[in-house]
Parts: sequence; structure tokens; C-alpha cells
Amino acid sequence: MKTFALNSNINVVEFEKDVLTIEFAHQPFCVKKSFVKTLSKKLVDFSKDIPLKKGEIDWDEIKVGTHFTAFIENEIATGEIQKNGIIIYLCQNTLDGQRCNNRLGYKYSWTIDEGSLEKLGGNSVSLISFAADSEVKKKDAPMPPSYKHDIGYEIQILRGCVKIGCQGIPNYKIRELVKIMDK
Repeated sequence: MKTFALNSNINVVEFEKDVLTIEFAHQPFCVKKSFVKTLSKKLVDFSKDIPLKKGEIDWDEIKVGTHFTAFIENEIATGEIQKNGIIIYLCQNTLDGQRCNNRLGYKYSWTIDEGSLEKLGGNSVSLISFAADSEVKKKDAPMPPSYKHDIGYEIQILRGCVKIGCQGIPNYKIRELVKIMDK
């Protein structure tokens, strides 16, 4: 079996009968296949207002100034999108992160790098929606669930991806892995 890349830093290196060996941060960990299948059933996808292209957010379709609602570091934040070349910022008044030159009138900005699902998860962002009126009540946007696993990292289910430690794995990669396991 060839190595299956979940993202640029996490690879499935071996499939056994009931266990996967995953290399994460250059350390091998064993994960039960049943855990991966249970996790795949809990994945949360994006709302229909988020344009997707090949499973990733199509940032070319999202203009500067587009309103968003997201969880950043488990805090709900609303604001507007800013871009500087390929780097995308979430301008908002909730959390201070990497600064962009023009925060569109908001106090803070938070980078999501080029906006891949891997980078969203790695930057602790769970995007909820893009909307003209981005005010979303907390009850409408439940906190992303977290799980402890014996690999020693917290696992958090975000919209569009799963965060393990500080690494984001796109939902579509987990679904591909489950298909391979079922063969």
C-alpha cells in the first residue's frame, strides 16, 4: 500500500486489519479504523453560501469586504474578508492575530494564509458562513466538538476540516481514506 497523505504533515503509512499507522510530526501512531469511521460520520460541511472548487473554498469568488461568521480559537467572530496577494485575513473585533495593512475599520485581523482547509484548521478557524448580514447567534452556531484521543492530541471537528493538534485535515481527505479502508 502506498502512503496516503492526509495533509502536508500527516500521512497514513500502513493499513492493517483493524488499525491504521499514521505518521504525525515524524512519530508513528496507531489509530483504530473504527475511530476514523466514527469521525467521518461526524464531519461538518460548509453551508451552501460558501463557494467550493475541488473540495476547497474558491477564494477567487469571494471579494474583499465579504462578511463572514467563524469560530476563531473557539470564539465566535464576525467581520469582513481582506486579501493581500494570496494571503487572506479575517478582519474582526474578537481576536488579535497577524496584522494586515488595512483591517477595514476593525480592531484585529487573523490570517488563514492562502485559505486552504488545511490552513483553516491549522490557524484554529472554523468558517460558518459568508453573508451580507453575518450576525449569527451562538445557539445557531454550536461550538465545534472536541475529542481526546490516545495519540495525545486534541481532535476538533471544524467546518470543512478536522483539526488534530495544530494540523487541519480536509473532510474530503478523511472521506477518501474511509473509501480506501472499505476496499
